[in-house]
Parts: sequence; C-alpha cells; structure tokens
Amino acid sequence: YASKMMSIPNAVVVEKLPKVRKDNIILFVGRLSKEKGLNYLLDIWKIIECKYNDWKLVIVGDGESRKYVESQIKKLKLKRCHLEGFQSPETYYNKSKIFCMTSLFEGFGLVLVEAMKFGVVPVAFDSYPNACDIIDNNINGFLVSPFDVDAYAEKISELIEDEDELNNMSIEAELKSERFNINNIGSNWVALLNNVVNNDR
Repeated sequence: YASKMMSIPNAVVVEKLPKVRKDNIILFVGRLSKEKGLNYLLDIWKIIECKYNDWKLVIVGDGESRKYVESQIKKLKLKRCHLEGFQSPETYYNKSKIFCMTSLFEGFGLVLVEAMKFGVVPVAFDSYPNACDIIDNNINGFLVSPFDVDAYAEKISELIEDEDELNNMSIEAELKSERFNINNIGSNWVALLNNVVNNDR
C-alpha cells in the first residue's frame, strides 16, 4: 500500500519573538526522562565546559529523571549547567546559539524545528529515522553517530570556534524551519484531502 501512503510532518506553531542578541548558551528543551539521553548530554557538557569558560548549558524541562540529573551535575562537578524546570521555551530559544538533542529515540523531534525557527543551530544524535528530515547534516546543523559523545563534543566545539560557520548554519536553520510552518503543512493536508475526494468520484 506504499503508493497510497503519504507522510505529513507536524506543524510548528511556536510564537516568534523579536530578535535579541544571542548569548553563549547551549540549550536543551524536553522532558527529563531516560529516553532523552541526559547521561550523554551531561558527559558532552563536561567536555565542553572544561574547554570554554564563557559558555553555559541551560536545561529547560522537568520529569522523573530530574533527581538523576541533579546528582550527575554534582558527581561531574559541573559549574555552568543550569536547570530551569518547566518553562515556556521561546525566550530560551531566542537567546541561545546551539541546541542539543541526545535522545535515544524520537517520534519526530518537534523541539528541533522550534529551535531552528529561532536560528538556534541543532546538534543531534542520528538515532531515529526522522532526524534527517529535519536536519540537513553540515548545512543547517549536525547529525552525530549514536551515541558518540566525543564526536558530538567535537561538533559543538567546531561551532563555538568558527563564528562564521555558526552564523551561516543559524541562517540555514531558520530557513529550513519554514518548511514546517502552519501554512505549508496546512497546504499538504488540503492537497491530500482534495486527492482523496477526487479519487472517490
């Protein structure tokens, strides 16, 4: 039945804010749960924190793994890792430069598109099929082999050390996010429904 099937992604309806000067923030947004790969995220940040004194990791979200995250922050002696709890993410997207996704798996990864809408450059493990539908590797972000912590940290370092690449990818990320706006996704649904109606006549 493949010829009768069609894939339509989720639409992004996050509110766009006036642009502000971005800070040296690496951002995570999501539920604090095992499948989000928070152990990898903190190990990656340990590498980055030791190399770049003027950057910080901001974690927005809450969940059953919060105590684990807090204990790992203490165990790894992380100094610039901030737990913000459950918050509306728009202001964080607006101020951040790099977005991290370390999930073991995802259905779609909507937060990637939300971040890209604000020009935040995504770095994600290539751990689920739809990741490459959102991130065009080396163009508007990076996809990293699961679950290579060192390679992931290297990609973040590349962005931190090459401001031109970071800025170019930020522009490309924002452009790619437009593919998922409500007008484009709505048009896909209209085309699908029209096709169904016309074929039933």
